[in-house]
Amino acid sequence: MMDKKCTFYQNRLIDIFYEEDIMDKEIQEHIINCHECNKYWKELKEVKIKVDKDNEEIPIEYIKISQAFDKVEDIKSKRLNIINLVIFIMISSVLLGIGLVFAMQGFGREIIYFQVIVHTVFPIFLLIFVKIRTLKEDYNG
Repeated sequence: MMDKKCTFYQNRLIDIFYEEDIMDKEIQEHIINCHECNKYWKELKEVKIKVDKDNEEIPIEYIKISQAFDKVEDIKSKRLNIINLVIFIMISSVLLGIGLVFAMQGFGREIIYFQVIVHTVFPIFLLIFVKIRTLKEDYNG
């Protein structure tokens, strides 16, 4: 049966176990002479061995983590591409509808002029935008 003295020593053994106290001669003698405290100290040591085994460092597989992030980025870009396609189809449909309405009302010549202007001016602006972007991204190609 455990008395108050054993409770005191077991509390000190816990402190020693967590390295908050040191093992002095008095505690060592008590452990040798007291079966309960000796058993308690052995159990603490066994727990420490088990915990040390369980806390072995788990290898981190950076390649798998990188692949997972790449896969997420691919999914995000596919979703963005689908959204952009839907927006393009909607805008194209609206513009085609407007063009057809104007053509049916007799504005065919104006539509052709507009298309010629767009097809000649747009590539010039496209070259300017590409040049600005390459300068912004510091591309040396």
